[in-house]
Amino acid sequence: MANVTTTTIAVTIATLISKEIFLELENKPHMANLVFRRNAPRGVGTIKFPQIAKLTAVDKTSGTALTPASNTETALTLLLDKHKAVAMEIDDIAELQSSLELRKIYVSRMAEALATVLDTDLFALYSALSKTIGTGTASITDANIREAIQYLDEANAPAERYLVIPPSQKNAILGIDKFVLAYESGDSTLKTGEIGQIYGVKVIVSNNCPVVTTTVKCLMFARDAFGLGVQQNIRVKSAWNVLGVAEDIVADMVYGVCELRDDFAVVIDCLIN
Repeated sequence: MANVTTTTIAVTIATLISKEIFLELENKPHMANLVFRRNAPRGVGTIKFPQIAKLTAVDKTSGTALTPASNTETALTLLLDKHKAVAMEIDDIAELQSSLELRKIYVSRMAEALATVLDTDLFALYSALSKTIGTGTASITDANIREAIQYLDEANAPAERYLVIPPSQKNAILGIDKFVLAYESGDSTLKTGEIGQIYGVKVIVSNNCPVVTTTVKCLMFARDAFGLGVQQNIRVKSAWNVLGVAEDIVADMVYGVCELRDDFAVVIDCLIN
C-alpha cells in the first residue's frame, strides 16, 4: 500500500525563514580605536604632524649671555589617499518578495567590509617598523612582553599602550602561570574584556593580525605610534535605477594612515599554532 510521506507531499510543506540571520562572522576591527586620529575637512589632501625637537638645558655663567636655541622643526605627512567603497544592487522584486529586511542587512555588511579594510591598512604599517623581537618559531612569552615594554620605556612612550595578539597567542598567555593566577585571584594584571592588562598594557585579541608564512605579527605600541586621518567617515548613498528596476547602494570612506613614531611600536614575531 502506498504511504503518504514528506517526500510525496513536499510541494505542500511551507518554509519558515527565521528572522534571526546567521551572518558570516567578520574579523572584528580594533586598530582604528587604538591609534592617534585626526578628522580632515574638505579641500585638503594631506595632514601634517609637526615634529618638535627636544631642547637642552645648559649652565648659565654669570656675565655671559646665553645662546638662543635654534631648531629646524620637521613634519610628518599623512596622505589622504585611500578611497574604499562597496557597491550593491538590490532588484525590486527581490526586496518585495524577501521576508527579510535586505537593505538593512546589506548596508550593515557593507559598513563592516569598510571597517575591516581600514583595520588591515593600519596593521600593514608594521612592515616599516624598525624594532622586531621574537623568532617566529615559538608562541609569545613573558620575556617577549617584558622586552617590548622595556623598549617602549626607553623611548619614553606614553603610558597608554596596547598589545594586539591573535587568539593563538591569547591561548599562550593564558598558559603562563603568573597571569592565570593573577586572573583567578581577581588581580588587575589580567581580566576579562579586552582581555585585560598585562604589566599595565591593555591586551586586545584580533583575528586581523598580519601573517607571513608561519609567523604572526603581534604588535605592542603606544597610541601615538600610528596616525589615522579620516576625511569621509563611512557613508551610504542610494539611488533608484529606473531601467534596472532596482536600488543601487554604495558605501564608501576616505582616509589615510601613517607611522608617526617608529620608537613607540614593537613587532613581536610568534609562531602560528
